[in-house]
Amino acid sequence: MTPFRHRAPPRRRHQQGNALILALLALAVTGLGAATALQNKRVELKRDAGAAEATVLERLRNGVQAAVHEHLSVIQQGQSIAKGGVTVEAVPVDGELVWSPSIEQLRTMGYLPSGWLATRSSLNDGAYGITFRRVPAGCAPVTCDVEGLVAIRAPVLDGGPGSPVDGVLIGPILTRSGADGGVSLATAPATIQGFNGTWSYPNPVPGNPAGVVAMRVGTNTGGFSQFVRIGDMRDPNLGGDLSAAGNLSVSGSSVVSGKAEFGGDTLVQGAIRVGASEATSCATLAPDGVLSVVCAGVLNTRTAIFEDGSGNRSEIVPSGMATTGRMQSADGFQSGGNVLFGASDPHAVTVAGGEFFIRGATGNLVSLEGGNLRIGGVVSGQRLSLAEVVAEGSACESAGVDAAGTQISVTADRSLAVCVAGRWVASFRMGSAGGPCTTDGSAATDVSDGQSLICRDHQYLRTSALLSKFVLVSTMALQMSGGPLRVQKPVCPASGATVAERLIILSPNNEDPAFAGPTTLSGINRFATDLGDAWDVYLERSAGNTALGGNLVASIYCYYR
Repeated sequence: MTPFRHRAPPRRRHQQGNALILALLALAVTGLGAATALQNKRVELKRDAGAAEATVLERLRNGVQAAVHEHLSVIQQGQSIAKGGVTVEAVPVDGELVWSPSIEQLRTMGYLPSGWLATRSSLNDGAYGITFRRVPAGCAPVTCDVEGLVAIRAPVLDGGPGSPVDGVLIGPILTRSGADGGVSLATAPATIQGFNGTWSYPNPVPGNPAGVVAMRVGTNTGGFSQFVRIGDMRDPNLGGDLSAAGNLSVSGSSVVSGKAEFGGDTLVQGAIRVGASEATSCATLAPDGVLSVVCAGVLNTRTAIFEDGSGNRSEIVPSGMATTGRMQSADGFQSGGNVLFGASDPHAVTVAGGEFFIRGATGNLVSLEGGNLRIGGVVSGQRLSLAEVVAEGSACESAGVDAAGTQISVTADRSLAVCVAGRWVASFRMGSAGGPCTTDGSAATDVSDGQSLICRDHQYLRTSALLSKFVLVSTMALQMSGGPLRVQKPVCPASGATVAERLIILSPNNEDPAFAGPTTLSGINRFATDLGDAWDVYLERSAGNTALGGNLVASIYCYYR
């Protein structure tokens, strides 16, 4: 803005005569009145310009306040703030983090109108500068306040450089901003001073000129401190009701002296205790779902239902109890004169009538009568122990046995016996290698090592001793005619994990020495070479390995080691 200048009054000319003097005096009075009116007009224009500038600074201050309010917890943690794709970094300055958002960043983040264009002051063309920081230095994040300035980064002077501070322009700005407005004074230009010394902030303009105007921003300003905010350590001491349309989160303890009413569902992450204190609480509902009732210990309810995630359910009502799971009792269960698993004999089922039945939809499933156990289905278990010893050929007892049933018992030598046509017959014999036997060809199992036995000449022999490891597959005659003859290998079945080895054994039948030359021979070689799935068979003279003609007998075996 072009500085306002005072016009020097015109020189008076010395003229003769009273009329001229009076005329000049009248002109002087008229000129003085015109100069005063002009000066008043200029002051009014300056005040209007200052008031207009105050609205710009105030709008910028409100935008910064909104950003600080929305990101207060992030700023307290010393982190950058981000919104709308824009990030304002926290930059270390003299050991402290400083945030300096630009006008463009605030507009893009939505804290200024989308059409906002003002980036420099209309008073002196100084750029608008914004900075804020955490106070006091080194504060714990939750206790930190935020303090900063929206400032014109050039002094407001009454003329060019070196001119005095223009109080007429600055006055309306300070009046509108109230206690949050400040200026650097000629007596202390290094700081921006608030009204009546209520606050101060370092002068952000290099050289610390006087006349720098700013508005304070942060959590200690007049527009911010009247609200309860995130991390606020003050007690608002509300005198009336408190209503919240959204959620209410309390990090510490909440004490309610009167009755607490909840119109909807209540979610409690910790334990719920009922009592005068935590140590003397009479009822506790823990987060894991455990309800503990002590003191009088009375749970008064009409119905108790217990369910788990697997579908198990137990229900206790005044008329009885039903459960889909298992019941446990330290002193058993009693119904009339029948007792199950009583404490005096925890392994017993005492039945007053002497008979015990398990029945299903089709009738008796299991019955116990007179020492006889009858089961209508399949018996499955780890082992079956037979205590009675019977003699082979003796009569079978039929009392208490169903007519369609089959009796099984054991003999003295631990053979398994079956009741056939009223007599005990050994069906699975036990014996010992070298021991006596009655029927040749009958089989038994060795009691010492479980090997199979065969009765031969009234003596048990091991089956393995009667069987060879060599299994003859085939025998063939080979007609040799002066060269090797190829023989295909057999397919040997596997025996468990054992893989058989295929062998060929060559035996002489007749050989023709004259076929290869002289009739006198020093020796004959008969051999086969292994080709994988076949052999090549050779018949040669020892001297010179000359091929011979004749017949050989080949025996082919599967050998199981």
